[in-house]
Amino acid sequence: MPISTKPGDIAFASILSGAYASAAIALFFLVADALGGRILHTPSLMGQVVLFNTAPANVTTVRLDALAIYSVVHLMAFIGIGSLVTKAYSRSMIPGSGPGLFVFTLGLLTAGTMVVDRVFYPGIIDAIGRLPLALGNGTASATMTAMIYWTFATNDSASTDEPVTNSSGPSPNDRVFRATPAARQNGVAPSRLIPPPRRTPKVYSTARTQSSRFASLLFLSVLSFGALEGQTEQRTIVSFEPDAVSDWFAVNDGVMGGVSSSRIRPASHDIAIFEGHLSLENNGGFASVRTPINEGALSKAAAVVLTVRGDGKRYQLRLRMGRNWDGVAYAVNFETTADTWTTIEIPLEQFQPMFRGFVPRNARALNPSQVQQIGLMMTDKQEGPFRLEISKLDATIEP
Repeated sequence: MPISTKPGDIAFASILSGAYASAAIALFFLVADALGGRILHTPSLMGQVVLFNTAPANVTTVRLDALAIYSVVHLMAFIGIGSLVTKAYSRSMIPGSGPGLFVFTLGLLTAGTMVVDRVFYPGIIDAIGRLPLALGNGTASATMTAMIYWTFATNDSASTDEPVTNSSGPSPNDRVFRATPAARQNGVAPSRLIPPPRRTPKVYSTARTQSSRFASLLFLSVLSFGALEGQTEQRTIVSFEPDAVSDWFAVNDGVMGGVSSSRIRPASHDIAIFEGHLSLENNGGFASVRTPINEGALSKAAAVVLTVRGDGKRYQLRLRMGRNWDGVAYAVNFETTADTWTTIEIPLEQFQPMFRGFVPRNARALNPSQVQQIGLMMTDKQEGPFRLEISKLDATIEP
């Protein structure tokens, strides 16, 4: 088969190997996450950590926006790695053939992963898991090795002591020998050393061959993203960045003579703390905070998802239709585990109407599209100090 040294062919091999490796590791984690009951968790984790600077330990929900953007970044990164490995292989800088190429690629991916974990995003390896990450890198390395090795032909057939015609010389009698051990033992002095052959990609003879390979790559990409169809979307209702936390305000039992206190304050880039002291004096017994949200933020929502780290006490999540300060709220209790981050998904049908501690008769059903306030409350006679960290307050949107 003809051999090409054109830069375009090298570039084609780089893109092909990188794209296939990217699809292979994506498919690996798609299956691994599904078997672990956390569909699309790993790419979403990487997207939230890399793109939104979220601490790996705080990522507990799937964000499709982070997943989609990271998928593009991931593909481009692997094409870059494929270009590096392809270039090194084409210049015979990698010893051996298939095994040497695999070891080189795996070492490159492993070293890159360790640098990312130790320098840029500490904790990312532990969040993904060392074994799944090692298997994923191995899958990507094997795929990239297979694609590069399959794409390239090694021009090293002349490896004996037979004379080889020097095609670059002016005369057919001008011949050169390879400096092999057998030639030296026989006293044959080579007239010129022939450098190691370069590996160059095969010329794809027909458009049909190229089209079939691109079609198979497209199939892998569609298969990777096919799992998105039918999956629910996580929509952020409230951000806990410092500027957004300032929109919250406290409503405590002081309005009825009590002495309970509460506040919400930013703790870090994306975590807020709801804290205070619940007192039963003067017939009091509740402390709460709330914030306005855009009308329609819960349209088409099926559930509210929050990620919290509590103190072992029971809290209440409350929704309000409209911007009125008083009136019917729709509430649901949730439990916390002391010093443990927990993700809680609460279907909207579980929210019950409440008015000053009682269930009112003939209250309107909750209309998610009309919700304009959301809040947290400490009540139920749990007297004493309380503290609840919260990092996520999202809605699950049905497709």
